[in-house]
Amino acid sequence: MFNITSITSAVETFFGLQKHHISHPKLDEILKEQPKNVVLIVIDALGEVILKKHTPTGFFEKHKKDLLNTVVPATTVAANTTLKTGVLPHQHGWLGWSQYFKESDEVVNIFSNTNFDTDEVSKLSRPAGELQVPTLVERIKARGIPAYEVMPAWADNGCKTFDDWCNRLKMLCQKDEKKYIYAYWSELDSALHANGIGTKKVQETVDELEKKLALLSEELKDTVMIITADHGHHDVEQLYLSNDYPHITKMMAQPNSLEPRCAAFHIKEEYKKEFPLVFKETFQDFHLMTGKAFIRLLGGSEHPFIKDAVGDYVALAKKNRSLTWKFDPEWPMKSEHAGFTKEEMIVPLIIINTLYRDFKENKSSFRAECVVKKEVNCLANNQNEREI
Repeated sequence: MFNITSITSAVETFFGLQKHHISHPKLDEILKEQPKNVVLIVIDALGEVILKKHTPTGFFEKHKKDLLNTVVPATTVAANTTLKTGVLPHQHGWLGWSQYFKESDEVVNIFSNTNFDTDEVSKLSRPAGELQVPTLVERIKARGIPAYEVMPAWADNGCKTFDDWCNRLKMLCQKDEKKYIYAYWSELDSALHANGIGTKKVQETVDELEKKLALLSEELKDTVMIITADHGHHDVEQLYLSNDYPHITKMMAQPNSLEPRCAAFHIKEEYKKEFPLVFKETFQDFHLMTGKAFIRLLGGSEHPFIKDAVGDYVALAKKNRSLTWKFDPEWPMKSEHAGFTKEEMIVPLIIINTLYRDFKENKSSFRAECVVKKEVNCLANNQNEREI
C-alpha cells in the first residue's frame, strides 16, 4: 500500500521539483496530460472508515482510486504537515499536538505555542509552530510557478465558511495560468471529536462536504482534483492519567505528550527500569516502545526536535482507549486519532479529472445537434411523401 507521500511526490515530479519519495503511478499517469490546475484537497479526518460508515456509495467512493497509509503518528500536526511539505514527520519535526522541548524543559502545544499544562506562552526562543522546512507551495513559487493555499478561518486570509472556501478554489482555478493549489478544511475532524463516528452531526458534515465538492468539480475545467485525508478516526474511551493513575504519573518527569493515542513519556531516572513493567501491566491494550524503537519506526532522527519529543517511551493505542493527561469538561473527546489501528491509518486517494470536459461537452452537443437534424429531415421527408 502506498503512503500519502505518494501524492506529494507526484506533485513534485509534475512541477519539476526534487522528489522525496515514491510517487503514485495512477496520479503520475493522469498528470502526464499536463492539466492547467493541480489541486490537492485535504479534508481533515476523511479516512476510509468514515467513507464506509457515512458515504459508502457516494461521490467520494465513485472517484476513489486507491487506499493509502498515512504517517505515524496518524494525526493532523504530523500528517497534514507531510502533505504540505512532502517530507515525513521525522524530517519536518512535528509529531503531535504537544511536544516536549528540551530547550525550555516544557511540553508545548505546537500550533498555539503555549505550555501544555499551564496554557501560558512557551519559553521557547522561537515559536514552536514555525515550520523549519519549506512547503510545496513555497518550493513551486520559488520556480516562478503560481501556487496558492486555501485555508479555514483560523489561518491568515482564511475562509469563514465552506461555501467561501469552494468559491475561492473556483476563482483561483479560473485564472489563466498553470498552477498548484493546496486546500485544507478542518470541520469534519472537529465534528468527529465532539460527536463520534456514525452520529447525525458527522453525517450532515460529510453530506455537505461531498455535495459541495461534487458541484465544484462540475464547474472546473482542465483540472485534476486530488482529495485525501491526513488520518481517520476511532471512537474512544478516555483515561485520565493525572487523576486516576498516580502509580504511573509519579514516575513521569513531564505530562505525557504528542497525542493521547500516541503518547510519549519522559521518565524520571530512578523509574526508567520499573516504568515499562508497570505500564504494560496497567495498559495491556497499548503497544509500548522505547523512544529509540519509535524513532526507527518513523524512519530515523533527522530533525533536531525528534529525539527530545519522543522521550524514553511511546505508547501506541491498539484498541479504543486513549491516555489523556487531564479531563477537560469543555472538550470531551468521543473520537480521536493517532493510534495504530487501520481505522486511523488508512485514507482514500480520490481523483477527479476534468481534463476532457470540453471535449465531452462538445461531443454531446454535436450528437444532440445530429439527433435534431435527423428528426427534422425525417419530418420533412414524411411531409413530402404526403404531398406527393
